[in-house]
Amino acid sequence: MRLATSLSVLLLPLAAQVNTSQAAVQEEVLVTGRKQVLGDSGDSLSFISITDASQVAAPPQTIAELAVSQPGVAYTGQGGLFQTLAIRGLSRDRVGSFYLDIPLLTERRAGTAASFVDPFMLQDLQIIRGPATTHYGSGNLAGVIALRPRQTAGLDVQMGVGSAGNENHQALGWGSDSGQVAFSHRGADDTKSAAGADLHTGFDQYNLMLGGQQQRSGLTITANTLLSYAEDIGKSNNLYPHQRITEYPRERHWLGQVGVARAEETQGSLFFHYQDLETSVERIESRLNEVENESLDLGGHFTKQLVSGVTDVRWGLDYLARLDVEADEQETQYSSGDVSTRESLSGDQHEAAVFGDVSWTFAQWQLAGGLRGTYRRQNADGWSSESLGFVSGFVGASRTIGDGARFNIELARGDRAPNLSERYFRGTTGRGVVLGNPDLDRETATSLDVGFIWEWQSLDMELHGFYQDIDDFIERIEVTPETFSFRNINSGEIYGAEIVAQWQLTERWRLSTSGQYQDSEDAAGNQIQDVSANRATLGLRYQHTVWLGQLDYQYRFSRSDVAAGELPLDSAALLAARLSWQFSSNLTLGLWGRNLLDEEYRISADDLSTEGVERSVGVELSWRS
Repeated sequence: MRLATSLSVLLLPLAAQVNTSQAAVQEEVLVTGRKQVLGDSGDSLSFISITDASQVAAPPQTIAELAVSQPGVAYTGQGGLFQTLAIRGLSRDRVGSFYLDIPLLTERRAGTAASFVDPFMLQDLQIIRGPATTHYGSGNLAGVIALRPRQTAGLDVQMGVGSAGNENHQALGWGSDSGQVAFSHRGADDTKSAAGADLHTGFDQYNLMLGGQQQRSGLTITANTLLSYAEDIGKSNNLYPHQRITEYPRERHWLGQVGVARAEETQGSLFFHYQDLETSVERIESRLNEVENESLDLGGHFTKQLVSGVTDVRWGLDYLARLDVEADEQETQYSSGDVSTRESLSGDQHEAAVFGDVSWTFAQWQLAGGLRGTYRRQNADGWSSESLGFVSGFVGASRTIGDGARFNIELARGDRAPNLSERYFRGTTGRGVVLGNPDLDRETATSLDVGFIWEWQSLDMELHGFYQDIDDFIERIEVTPETFSFRNINSGEIYGAEIVAQWQLTERWRLSTSGQYQDSEDAAGNQIQDVSANRATLGLRYQHTVWLGQLDYQYRFSRSDVAAGELPLDSAALLAARLSWQFSSNLTLGLWGRNLLDEEYRISADDLSTEGVERSVGVELSWRS
């Protein structure tokens, strides 16, 4: 009943509310070793979208800004460069992030933010909604944001500035069939909200990416590495600047992957990801806490595909080791001058998995199913080790209905074991003091997704309703003022729907729309943390010879029924626009604006969330050969 209600509620704004980018999704499949497809047709069972920086009106500063343009994805947390996301009401470590085959993991309690990757470094990103644990690994209960590095031919030079916080961006890239090299710098000072409140959002960030590809004896050999360095990253929250100043003086990442593939039949990769992060939390006239986090991830991924007639079988192996996961803290008391140090976390984690899926095609039907078996072991100094094994999987079907229409249904089950920090970390974070809980059980989620896809002449539409049943949900709780821990709640459910449509009005004009509806309830009848407000968007795009114009309008509905640790949200209307002119075959000048209505709005329901950034206008210049 709730699934049907969600679908009916969301159908109402279809005629008038909208967004972009899904039409391209219907024609393109992201080719990676972990793709979720249904047989050779490439049709997806779940709701998958692909987007890139050209699909949004204002150039995105972060991956999160690009991802949140899609229905079902919303901001969580406190704002700033490290803005985290929720997919279908689930956030933190339940949202997986991947760069190629590399899982982007962190011990930040707020969850992974792929903010260290500049959008210039990407060809596109893929958003998978719902449990993606069979193909992408345990923990990804909400879904996955998969990043594909740029694959651009020729020389690409970009630079731009924006009014809010003196935002600036410079980037240089070159590519061919055999290799890619790209460099970028992005920076900004602290900004203000539309109401004039100070926002601690400044940063300086540098990216360097190198990639190569060769064909030898029927094999495709690829290599890619990305280095990221950032400093003076502000952590925006509503306690700044009078009660608490949180910032990250330094963030470093180095990741790389080597892959070998024989067509789509056999694919394998080895990868690594080193990262370190310095955190500074100053409580005004009280104390200063400085924390240094460091870790090294090593892993491999292998898949083998067998096709026989109407049957498509795929199996694979995964291994991931999180080594030397360290967090060391120094505390300085202002009143006495005393300095103390402690080890907040020292541990490692190993995970091995075997998985497989199979699909069949019969007339108008395609059927699919898959399983994944996972074994995980965690160790931390001062604690006994934890080991557990579990199985996740999915079943689904797709049926073609007449010309251009398709019906999908998928039932998926996923598990998420507590990470090292949720179990063992005891120290200071940007939110407050966090005490891990070694007795946490793993979470489980069972999700039903029902989808309808329709392509008719110049109109493309996709509608999905979903229902998620969650057991042993790990929720952050406040045990004393500014001291937090974690616990398992008995159960909960999240349900809703998403719709996206695109209409090519004429050769030059394109209209697009999207909307999302979400609601939740735990065993006690309360809301679950991080379920987002309902939203509807409208996009209009005009392109003719040398001119490109785009308007993106988003209306976020108010939300008064919120979870513990959250505050009600007022409604908000956000408008972004772009106008660009290609005044030579290589050179393009663009003007853009964000929050053009200068709306006063809070980013998320988090009780420490700030308001959004004030109106910002900017100019960008690009040269491509």
